[in-house]
Amino acid sequence: MAKEHKPPTQRKHAAAPQRARAKQPAVSSAVPTSTAATAATSTADPSTWRVSRLWAGRRINKTRALNEYRLKPEDLEGLACKAKEKYHAGFTVNAQMYKEQDIERKAWERHGGPDAFEAYLQKLRERHAKANKTTPFVQPAQYNKPAAGTVGVVQYNPPPATYDRYVGSSAVLSEIKMQMAPWLWTACNKALDGVDAADYPYNGVDGGSYSRPKDREGPMQEALRLAYKYPARGETPLPSSPAVDNLRAVLADAPRFPPDHLHGKHVDGMDMKEICSPEYNFVYEWETSYLDRVFTALMQVIHAHGTGADGWFSARWEVYDKYVECFGGLSYKRKDGVWSDISAHWLDGQYTIDGKDILFSVPSRSKSSVGREYNAMLPHKTPQDGGYVGFRRW
Repeated sequence: MAKEHKPPTQRKHAAAPQRARAKQPAVSSAVPTSTAATAATSTADPSTWRVSRLWAGRRINKTRALNEYRLKPEDLEGLACKAKEKYHAGFTVNAQMYKEQDIERKAWERHGGPDAFEAYLQKLRERHAKANKTTPFVQPAQYNKPAAGTVGVVQYNPPPATYDRYVGSSAVLSEIKMQMAPWLWTACNKALDGVDAADYPYNGVDGGSYSRPKDREGPMQEALRLAYKYPARGETPLPSSPAVDNLRAVLADAPRFPPDHLHGKHVDGMDMKEICSPEYNFVYEWETSYLDRVFTALMQVIHAHGTGADGWFSARWEVYDKYVECFGGLSYKRKDGVWSDISAHWLDGQYTIDGKDILFSVPSRSKSSVGREYNAMLPHKTPQDGGYVGFRRW
């Protein structure tokens, strides 16, 4: 761009105010006049801090409170907590459950307010990303932000342009929706619809437990805890190729979970298992011969296109969607307040299969040599106590 030329008289007059300002006395440092100083004073004053966005009834155990909020055991002294029995690794343990609002407040006090705590987490988040660690960054779900240059399921979306009946007028749900991928937001809300449908016709005159948006705030805040475990999902399906087309042809033959009137009876293409605990029921899974067809088709995709976005990373989502269609996906247990996804194991990376290192909820990959061969080809080993997609771990 050409530099603007000014007549000599203009340059002379323009320089005069600068010389005049240089002669003005300095302002005393005892009076905070800058915006930054005012903001610092405001941050230090707890009366100016924003209201917590957490559901008032939400609780968190001691281990997660210390890890996610970067606190020390002495920070929790004096906070009210409740003991809750939990079954873990074959043992019953008493977990100390704190109100998460109290924990969040302690973190704010420790770091100088909500903005300072978020800034601290952002600094740690960037350090974690630069270190190229394979484990997810540990943080409270409501502070989830994808690292720069990455795309994840927890992401910021523009405010919705149209009315969403699941949000209603709830500011909490509006914020959760902005942090969730659209497919996951829809799946979680449909799962809550399913809870109400299962209770019909025993619902009261006001409808089911989650008929009002406000009643969904607690469960949907819990859903954010599992959201970051899901891998990124592409917006467009894989282009056609011999390997991809073969996988889709195999999935088109997928056996489906039997309707209610056939439950407990043999279904072609499925293995059925009778269980008695925690209650009498029948569990169905694709039979080994069909699973081997799926595993073989996925291995062909890996051989042809690799394990990246053009291959397995995207192909696994097509298997996941088919499994959801056949068996169901996300579900919510109202009594326990726990989300789970019976189809999510199709999104997981490599499992360690040596008897003790890992127990998987659906042992489909260990049922045959083909499944074990497929498992060995996958990236991202899943550690014993880490990141099962879709399953919340205490």
